[in-house]
Amino acid sequence: YNPPVERGIPGGLACWAQEPQMLAGAGACRRGFFDAARWARSPLSYQAERCDMAEELVINAPIEERYVDYNGHKTYVKIVGERKDNGKKPLLVLHGGPGDCHNYLLDLARIADKYDRQVIFYDQIGCGKSMVENMGEDYYTYDLWINEYYTVCEALGLDDFHLFGNSWGGMLGMLCMMKDDKGVNSFVINSSPVLIQSWL
Repeated sequence: YNPPVERGIPGGLACWAQEPQMLAGAGACRRGFFDAARWARSPLSYQAERCDMAEELVINAPIEERYVDYNGHKTYVKIVGERKDNGKKPLLVLHGGPGDCHNYLLDLARIADKYDRQVIFYDQIGCGKSMVENMGEDYYTYDLWINEYYTVCEALGLDDFHLFGNSWGGMLGMLCMMKDDKGVNSFVINSSPVLIQSWL
C-alpha cells in the first residue's frame, strides 16, 4: 500500500486519507481531522494537538493516563480497563509512523469494554504526547524505540501479555521480538512489511 500524497503532504501525515476506516471513530479525516495549512506552519505542534483531539469514542472502562521516564524524556501511556485475575492477559498496542501517535488505533480500546481485557497504548518518543523537540535526525534510531518498548513494559509490569503492531508498529514489534520476546504470549502484525526493500 502506497500512502496518498495530497497537496504535497505525505500520506502518512494525512491520516491515511484514502482509507478512513483505519481511523478511530471512522471518518475523522473526512470531518477535517487533518488541517494541511496548520501542519505546514508548524508540523511538530500540530502533531501534538492532533493527538490530543477528542475522539468520538465512548469507552465505559476506566482510563488511566501516565508518563514513563525514558532517556531523559517522558513517554505518554494510556491504559484502558483494569488488569484482572480473569485469565485475560493485557494487550499492548504499537502505533505506526514513525511519527504518528496512538489515537488512530483507539477503536481497539473497545476490547476493554466488550471482552474485559486491559488495552495499553503509548506514544513512541518523538510522537504525539511524547513529543521531543529540537532533536536532530541522528537522535532517532531503531535502538531508541526498541529500548523504549522494554522500558514501558518494565514500568508497567508487563511480563505476560499480548502484542499488536500496526504498520511501523509491527516492524518495531518484530525488531523487539528478535531481541527478546520474553513475556509476549502472541503478536499480531497488521499491515507491516517484513522486508522494507521488497515493500518499496
